[in-house]
Amino acid sequence: MRDGVVDSGFFITQFSANQLPYSSLISEMTGLGGDPYATMGAINEILFVGCQNCRDEMRVAGIVPLLMQSASPLATMCTRPVASAADLAGLRASTIGSPEARWARALGMTPMRTSIVDILPALQLGQSDCTIIGTSWIRSYGLEDTVKGVIDMPQGIIAGAAPITFNRDSWARIAKEDQARIIGLMPAAVWDYVTNAYLLPDAEVKAALSARIPFAPGDDEMHRRWAGFQEGEVAALKALARDRKLADGDAVVDRMVATFRIWHERLLPAFKGDRAKFEAVLNERVFSKYPF
Repeated sequence: MRDGVVDSGFFITQFSANQLPYSSLISEMTGLGGDPYATMGAINEILFVGCQNCRDEMRVAGIVPLLMQSASPLATMCTRPVASAADLAGLRASTIGSPEARWARALGMTPMRTSIVDILPALQLGQSDCTIIGTSWIRSYGLEDTVKGVIDMPQGIIAGAAPITFNRDSWARIAKEDQARIIGLMPAAVWDYVTNAYLLPDAEVKAALSARIPFAPGDDEMHRRWAGFQEGEVAALKALARDRKLADGDAVVDRMVATFRIWHERLLPAFKGDRAKFEAVLNERVFSKYPF
């Protein structure tokens, strides 16, 4: 995309941390996500309104993201029946990102960074006992016959990818009125994306597999540890910002965290379950403000 080999594509900020140290912080905020729609709202507001450094990085990189995405809540799934924090202690967990690795350690597990395509062989060969991924990924990555127990208590939401990203010159060649029409579609696209790509498939997979794979809600200890983990994530994000030598890292993280809390604590109760209200809030706070 940067070099114009393609005009647009699916861009994952997590894989470009050296070039985009500010923007890729968004992909490290998994542990702060509770509701998929509130998380989608928060990360879009962070990138397009609240983080000038992020936008400057994207401009230098020669790309124009139109939409940021989150997913559905993560679950812990293992090659044996599991239902509690005690069941997970001492097990090895294949994790894709560093937030999931931190959560695994909080549960007394040993995290093993694993690419998504290598999770199945890792579980099959006994290199790991569990993984922390979205429920529908059981089917997407062929884990149906390997997973024997799932704790589907919400355990954060992966965020930080931009599924619609243009090369800057390619975007500039689109007529201004057509750009405006495209951006006008984004609030609805956010709702459709998280609903159709994640939440509905999660529900379908759980319904199809629950007769032979036990799904547990997690015990009180697991919920207690999750609350403590979320509190500690702010410090973890600030430490990461310092490691990246971001001079204003603490302030950037504080603003990002504040946006997550606004969307989850103040805005979510006002739009929960109401698509029209969600789109209106997202358009007012984000897509009507940023000059794409």
